[in-house]
Amino acid sequence: MFFIKAALNLVYSIFFEPIFSLVYYIFTNSYMLKIYKILGIYACYIVCHYLASHLYTEFCVPQTFIGLVQSPFVAVLPHCQALRWIIYNGGNTLSLMWTVLGAWIILKIGNYLTKVSNEEI
Repeated sequence: MFFIKAALNLVYSIFFEPIFSLVYYIFTNSYMLKIYKILGIYACYIVCHYLASHLYTEFCVPQTFIGLVQSPFVAVLPHCQALRWIIYNGGNTLSLMWTVLGAWIILKIGNYLTKVSNEEI
């Protein structure tokens, strides 16, 4: 019985304790919680854009001769218009998010370089 308890304590201390402490840190630190929420929103946009792209090719532009004939009629249906809207606006949002991330990184690098150059003077 002692060996089982010692083994369970070892497993807990090696595997579960670091995971629990990381989760606790993420949800108690407001800065990490903001990053977690932003990454969640970004992941939702990626999934929506990916699914809409594949659903549009499946339902609105089938890859057959009949699909070629049907496409002018199917493309104006509401579900195809909604999928096109998700693809277009989702792509624009993803592009804007990369721009914001790049600007934030450049700002952080600029602040760091400014701080380093002021300390040298």
